[in-house]
Amino acid sequence: MWWLWGPPVAAATGALLWLAERAYWAGYPALEALSGVARIVLYLFWFHAAWKCSRNVEHAVWTYLARSALLAGLLATAVLY
Repeated sequence: MWWLWGPPVAAATGALLWLAERAYWAGYPALEALSGVARIVLYLFWFHAAWKCSRNVEHAVWTYLARSALLAGLLATAVLY
C-alpha cells in the first residue's frame, strides 16, 4: 500500500516547494527554511515506509530496483535542498 502514498506525497512536496518560493520572494527566509525541512521530513516518512515494504516481492530483482530508485530519490532530494 506504500505506493498509493506516492502521488499525495508528490503533491504535498510540490506545494511545499511553491511555499518556499513564495516565502523567498516575499523576504521570509525562516518560512522558506521551514518548508524545506517539512519537505525533507515528509519524504523521509514515505521513504521509510517504501523501504520497509520493498522486500515484499516474489523476485529479488524488484527489491534491488525499488531500493535503487528510492536511494536515487533520496540523493536528489538532498542535493536539491
